[in-house]
Amino acid sequence: MRSITTSMKIAVPEPVSQKPSQQRVFRLVEAREVKDRWLRRIIQLADGKSVEEIAEALYLEELRAGAWDADIGFWRTAFCRDVAKAIGKLASQGYVRMG
Repeated sequence: MRSITTSMKIAVPEPVSQKPSQQRVFRLVEAREVKDRWLRRIIQLADGKSVEEIAEALYLEELRAGAWDADIGFWRTAFCRDVAKAIGKLASQGYVRMG
């Protein structure tokens, strides 16, 4: 908490920032402009979903495509981290916007 100096001190809460995984992702280009299938799919999903929601959607797609539940479940944290890194890369290249 920080204080504002007036005739009396008033406690003002610090702004709460969103966790990176809860930030919304918005596409800035058409997905077909990206050659990499994985990155293209992330851009397709970037319609205001959170990083966490995009990672979950991709995770479920991998399961439906035949990934072994035990294997991908074991690596789920790394999988979600890779999705977040890919989204960060796309944002730095101007393909998506975080907000």
